[in-house]
Amino acid sequence: YRTPEMVLRCITVYKFNLGTGRKGLSKRMVSDIIISIRRGLRNLFGRKRNGNGCEPVSAICSHFLTVTNIFSGESEMQGGYRMGKWIRRIIMLVLLAIFLFSVISIAIILYQYKVSDQLYESTASQYTIQSAGGGGEDAGTQTPQGGENVPEAKVTAPFSVDFEGLQTVCGDVAGWIYCEDTPINYPVVLGKDNDYYLTHNFDGSASASGSIFIEAANRPGFADSNTIIYGHHMKNGSMFATLDKWAEQEYYEEHPVMWLLTPEQDYKIVLFAGYTTSAYSDTYVIFQGPGGELDAWLEKCKGQSDFDAELELEGDARYVLLSTCAYVFDNARYVLHGKLVPVDSAGGVPFEK
Repeated sequence: YRTPEMVLRCITVYKFNLGTGRKGLSKRMVSDIIISIRRGLRNLFGRKRNGNGCEPVSAICSHFLTVTNIFSGESEMQGGYRMGKWIRRIIMLVLLAIFLFSVISIAIILYQYKVSDQLYESTASQYTIQSAGGGGEDAGTQTPQGGENVPEAKVTAPFSVDFEGLQTVCGDVAGWIYCEDTPINYPVVLGKDNDYYLTHNFDGSASASGSIFIEAANRPGFADSNTIIYGHHMKNGSMFATLDKWAEQEYYEEHPVMWLLTPEQDYKIVLFAGYTTSAYSDTYVIFQGPGGELDAWLEKCKGQSDFDAELELEGDARYVLLSTCAYVFDNARYVLHGKLVPVDSAGGVPFEK
């Protein structure tokens, strides 16, 4: 009995029995009702899933409404049989308990969202300082005769990060990622596995938002030819929830670069591809160094992009892959590829001449 239609059959048999004077429900019918209730409970807690996650609420409710209809007043009037009030009360109490549990769970999740947002906002205000010039290329200097003495253009990060202070809070902090005019402004961590920071903030506190973290198989210091960085797709728009906005050409043109700051070297992330893929696709292959396979992989990734970017892909350069969940199909992910372009600063502090 694997479908809700079984409960409808119970109702039909029950009403027929009432009309003919037979016993209202057999033990078999009661067993079928219990099975339907259990199916509804499993669906409510997400054990049965469709292509977009848990079974829709309307489908879940139908399991319970079908069962409670068996015990409705209409059935009682047919043949004069009454089901015990205590059975109806138990069912209603179960439904009420499930409803209250769901409300409490949602409230806890929303509270965790708020706490996580406040944590990352306070972290940014405490450990980052906006550069006086706002970053970018330094202007040329004027000679006393009015001519322009133009040194080599110097590009620095738009802000500085107190990595020493951050690492006293979390020794796994490996960098800071930022994109102007977006929510992306977070510390980046590298843990021992890919599980811990799925459910923990960078300071170790439990959180549904988790952290922005590097694939554990990557080498530290962004030493591999491509480094994978993960972040949740939060419904409040935080973490990496905005990655799929790059599917629009206009959004890409407004946000063509991000910044990655590290204690040793800062980088511009020059974006060149974004698309939806499977969590098990070869998008997630790690290349430790240049070679023909890397070149072919880069061209393939660029060919799948939702937006057009004019960027020369160099095999000896280093790249990052930003990844978050998508809800197009089971195990879908939206990814952004970017080329790491070193700039003249580390942690936002310009290198000495």
